[in-house]
Amino acid sequence: MAPASPRRSAAPAAPPAAVVIPAAPVDERWASTEKLLAAGLVFAVAVRIYLFSAITPGIAVAVVLAPLLLAVLPRFRLAVPLFVLAGVALLGGVALSVLAPDAYRIEAGNQLYSITFFVGIFLSVAALLWARTKLEPATIAIIFGIGSMISAALGEGLGSGNPWKFALAVPVAMVLLGVAAATRSRIVELLVLIMLAGVSVIFDSRSYMATFLLAGILVVWQLKPRKLSQRGTVARTAILLIAAGAAVYLLGTELLVGGALGTEAQQRTLSQLDTAGNLILGGRPELGAFLALLAYRPIGFGFGAVLDLAGVNAAKAGMIATGYDAENGYVERFMFGSGIELHSVTGDLWAQTGLPGIALAIMIAVIVIIGVVRHVAHGTATALYLFLVCWTAWNLLFSPLISATPSLVLLLALALTPKTTTEPPPPTPADRAQKQPF
Repeated sequence: MAPASPRRSAAPAAPPAAVVIPAAPVDERWASTEKLLAAGLVFAVAVRIYLFSAITPGIAVAVVLAPLLLAVLPRFRLAVPLFVLAGVALLGGVALSVLAPDAYRIEAGNQLYSITFFVGIFLSVAALLWARTKLEPATIAIIFGIGSMISAALGEGLGSGNPWKFALAVPVAMVLLGVAAATRSRIVELLVLIMLAGVSVIFDSRSYMATFLLAGILVVWQLKPRKLSQRGTVARTAILLIAAGAAVYLLGTELLVGGALGTEAQQRTLSQLDTAGNLILGGRPELGAFLALLAYRPIGFGFGAVLDLAGVNAAKAGMIATGYDAENGYVERFMFGSGIELHSVTGDLWAQTGLPGIALAIMIAVIVIIGVVRHVAHGTATALYLFLVCWTAWNLLFSPLISATPSLVLLLALALTPKTTTEPPPPTPADRAQKQPF
């Protein structure tokens, strides 16, 4: 009997064929419509024509679209914590207003304006973040700059003795540096920065000149070859930023004192140096008022607060300590006439919202510092981004919140980076020539 043939093992069943689901066709007409809507929203939030209190047409549209705009926040690093802290600051400011002591009063109109203005800042940032999902950063900057120029033309800045300094410098820089960023040419960026610095010298705008000069130094630095894999690159970049800022300050002081930037600037610089010993306190004595009021009432005052005589005298004492003559009417009329204006983004946020306002300013600074150090270390920061960073760093200490808002809004929208599932490798020089993230 023949031996039974060995049983063959059953062949494994073939795996089912993968089901390929075709990607949904992209409706190019809808995509174009979304881009037009995004461009229109950017333009609308940039144009500050007030309908009621601090509500502009753009802010009104952003309120209606708030669910759509706020939904994009989780797609950007640190956006959600920033907005949560802004919400805490808003509640803090309202609470301070409600619980205001008899020592100072709350002016209802100013209170409503301050609240709607504060909310409008972050709705504008959300609107620009949503636009970033539809448009290139350079395009957003150009559109936002054009809208800001229209706002400047409708405001009082053009009627001042120096329209460049008080109205046009920032929006013009947004437009021209946005165009330069779109060319992806470092040479074009440098030429634009040199031109802007030159115009600032002509119009006696020392802070703008220094800002454009510092941005130019950082653009040039990024042309230097570097090994991005080295751990010390970011640390060296941070040291560079500090050193470049100090160098610009010292060089600018020497040029101003020597009269190289005009006789009028020389005389004002010498006067400020004689008064306070340095250009910072000499040119911004309001910093003394901020520090004095911080010691006088650390928890802040609230939206719409108007200081009593004791509060005004405390602020004056802080300014007098810097060598400033506070008995000239400026303190009573401009700084504390109908509210509290400390000529500082950080100071204004603290006065309106208390300690959460200082925390908010610190968080903004952290977001900006992390972004600029990373981009400069990798050689990917545009001149527009660098100008906005340098100008915002100045504004956080030395400019009113209301005038600093346009550049602050645009910078936050560009500095908050989109989340990715995997960390991309550092860009090569060829990559940097092709793409310059903000």
